[in-house]
Amino acid sequence: MDLVRVSEQWEEIQIGCASVRVQRRPGYLYLIESGHLSNRQELMAYFDAMDALVRRTDCSRALVDTRDESQAPAAHELRQDLWKWHASKRGFEAMAVLLSDPMIVVRINMTALSHGARLKAFTQAADAQRWLRSVRPSTIFTGPSRED
Repeated sequence: MDLVRVSEQWEEIQIGCASVRVQRRPGYLYLIESGHLSNRQELMAYFDAMDALVRRTDCSRALVDTRDESQAPAAHELRQDLWKWHASKRGFEAMAVLLSDPMIVVRINMTALSHGARLKAFTQAADAQRWLRSVRPSTIFTGPSRED
């Protein structure tokens, strides 16, 4: 994993063929993801990078913009690991994901609910921002207590 400051406002995290551009915004981190994580090692590096980002910025909410990416599904094992991470005590307390396809938004939201993940998908940035700003800590995490 490589972290590069792209400009005064943007940093970029490189993991394999994938990158995550990061910008601090009031109340949350704005992340633009591009490329794909191709194996479990890259996915674990992504988790570590996001955990480190939360610790370094002391910001535990994120808006992840994937609208410019193709929505090709990851391998089953990688998807399962990703959902486990979203439902765990690691990473962000709340994550809003911007997608271009409304049908994928529905699928992601249903899957997030079934896994107890702290994630909600949207097609509009204003809706995602509103949700991130309004969700209370007691309603963010639907799984086991974060204190365990």
